[in-house]
Amino acid sequence: MNTFETYLAQKGFAKATVYQHSRYVSRFLQWLQTQQINPSDCTYNDLLSWIDHLRGQKDSIRLINCKLLSVRHYFSFFQLKNKKIGNPAAGLHLRDKRNRLVSGITSFDKLEQLYRAYPVTDDRTLRNKVILSLLVYQAVTTDELHRLKTDHVNLKEGRIKIPGSKRSNARILHLQAFQILDLQQYLLTVRTKLTREKEGQLFFSMEGKRELKNSLHHLFRALKRTYPEISNAGQIRQSVIVHWLKNYNLREVQYMAGHKHVSSTERYRQNNIEDLQKEVGKYHPLG
Repeated sequence: MNTFETYLAQKGFAKATVYQHSRYVSRFLQWLQTQQINPSDCTYNDLLSWIDHLRGQKDSIRLINCKLLSVRHYFSFFQLKNKKIGNPAAGLHLRDKRNRLVSGITSFDKLEQLYRAYPVTDDRTLRNKVILSLLVYQAVTTDELHRLKTDHVNLKEGRIKIPGSKRSNARILHLQAFQILDLQQYLLTVRTKLTREKEGQLFFSMEGKRELKNSLHHLFRALKRTYPEISNAGQIRQSVIVHWLKNYNLREVQYMAGHKHVSSTERYRQNNIEDLQKEVGKYHPLG
């Protein structure tokens, strides 16, 4: 094992990482001994048996993948001594197929009621109402709120461009008429008080900072006083996507939501979300 550790160190791994890989490989080699399998004879099917063994130990998929990575490094090292030996762990990676269920769905009618009822009394509440409108009508994420810029807003055409990222696609969405008016007022009055930048980030905190975490916290704290079932921006986004799926086809909703993969959109199709909620209530211990 010392030569394997030297190999890892030469690859640039940190001491702690070298130790972890060495520990996982040692246990793997011990398992091979119990199965009377020589490392040079280890096959893909043998690794599958080892994975079943790890599952029997209640190892998580994440932990099993970490151990597989260590074994993959080991066989790469082993190949330096004998190039005829393949790497049975190459490309072997477990996928977590657990589907995250959409939860806390609120009807779109209630979201619109939430938006209309939000009072505008000062600069802060005007800015917050504009933000709330983008959550309800364009299903933006909090990360996208931070990345929106003034040139993403086209008031003349009544459109807004939601910037893409590593996790989402860019898209151009229509603005409601009342959003155009509120955005125009925000840009001409409130934003000019918060920053001297004529262009750049669209939203700022009331202290003129770019970070909106506290601003969103205060917004949702105010909303929960009247609508305690509303918890965060993610819940609103999920509810809007479920509503969209009732009115648009799957590919249209994929574009509107900025999902890179249609499978991300499909998980919102619970065949019938009302039936799903009934099933959850039926089997919930407090149902």
